[in-house]
Amino acid sequence: PEIEGGLPVVIEADAATAWTVTCRFRPVKIDGGTFNSRTFEGTGPQTTGLPGQNGRCTVTKTSGEGPVTLRLRPQGKPEVVVSVAEAGQSAPANVFE
Repeated sequence: PEIEGGLPVVIEADAATAWTVTCRFRPVKIDGGTFNSRTFEGTGPQTTGLPGQNGRCTVTKTSGEGPVTLRLRPQGKPEVVVSVAEAGQSAPANVFE
């Protein structure tokens, strides 16, 4: 589900470039369950979010041409940006208060 008021997560990649983003965050209750992690898999660009304004994410490029860039955009703070260029390469991005 889309999460309003949380930490925006933006993935930038060419349309055919595949990636995985795994994020951990402080535990939250959503739909009766408690969650502290979320994994996104896809190709091309995507915008999503995490609950709250804290998170630790790792982006991994799995295939395709061009880099994969991960942007975490906390409210009132500079965004955190990391990129990976090669398939199998990973990079961490952290936003914690």
